[in-house]
This record gives sequence, structure tokens and C-alpha cells, in this order.
Amino acid sequence: MTDDAVGTRLLYESRETRVWLLELQPGEATDWHQHSCDYTYVVVQPGRHRTEYEDSALSEKEDAVGDATYVRRDQRHRLVNTGGTPYVNVVVELLTTRPE
Repeated sequence: MTDDAVGTRLLYESRETRVWLLELQPGEATDWHQHSCDYTYVVVQPGRHRTEYEDSALSEKEDAVGDATYVRRDQRHRLVNTGGTPYVNVVVELLTTRPE
């Protein structure tokens, strides 16, 4: 996964949006990455996870199926599946929110 790859697999891309599937097995983490635009993610398979930020901040969360979260462009981070089951979400990057 490169710095602009924010999910496991790119599903769709247009000028306005980019849609990713993100699948993490228990204990697995994404590579460090940074979103260049605002995004929404929708949970497909529930689980507990931790977001680790480059500045050492941590955020713990448990998501249920169908939970949807809007996130503003943010700092470099990675997501770690801290649960005992696979965690899956769909990330929709809103490319029109990138800075000029």
C-alpha cells in the first residue's frame, strides 16, 4: 500500500470520488497513510480498532455494521484491528475536498 492507497483494494474512481475496500484480519494494520481529502467510511463487518497517529495520539473505537463516519482530511495514521474477527469497511474519498 502506498501513501495514497488508503484501503486494501480500489473499487471505483472518478473525478469526484474514490472508493476503497479496507479489510483487516485480527492484529493486522494498514500501512501508514494520509488522506488528501475528506472521506466517509461505512462498516461492512464490525470490530474494534485503534487509529495510531504520527504524533503518537491514539483513538480506540468499536464499529457496528452500517456505522458511517465522516472524517476531515487528517494527519498520517494507520488503522490496527484490535478485535478477534476480521474488520471490513468501505472508504469513500471525496476528491473535491482536496486543497487547491
